[in-house]
Amino acid sequence: MQLTTQALMVQGTTSDAGKSVLTAGLCRVLARKCIKVAPFKSQNVAAVSIALHRTPFSYNYC
Repeated sequence: MQLTTQALMVQGTTSDAGKSVLTAGLCRVLARKCIKVAPFKSQNVAAVSIALHRTPFSYNYC
């Protein structure tokens, strides 16, 4: 039995571009056609990231 998975990625150039609304609409249309959907929204963690000073024996904050 051969399994094939197709993917669709929705991207936008700005915040508040309507990506989530478009994705929700696409998921609804596909689900109504009995196509399994698995929406995923990643989180932006760039604003809360911190650099670590790494030595061979420790992982301490700068």
